[in-house]
Amino acid sequence: MTSLNTAIEGERSLGRQFQVGHSFVTPHVAPGVTDQEWRSWYLETVRTEIMPLLEEYWYDNIKEAEAQIAQLESI
Repeated sequence: MTSLNTAIEGERSLGRQFQVGHSFVTPHVAPGVTDQEWRSWYLETVRTEIMPLLEEYWYDNIKEAEAQIAQLESI
């Protein structure tokens, strides 16, 4: 997220006010979930909530959006 937000902040057409906040990745799952369950939830969140946002941010540079999404998914 730090890397993503640094890229967003450095983008001339975006800036700091467009950074992705922690609420996107604060789990809404019960305590005691397995690492695999958490990872599944995280990846679903990236794909359904963060990916559309980044595609909108970088509508004119989809390669950048895809690179940022790939980085988030590699965690």
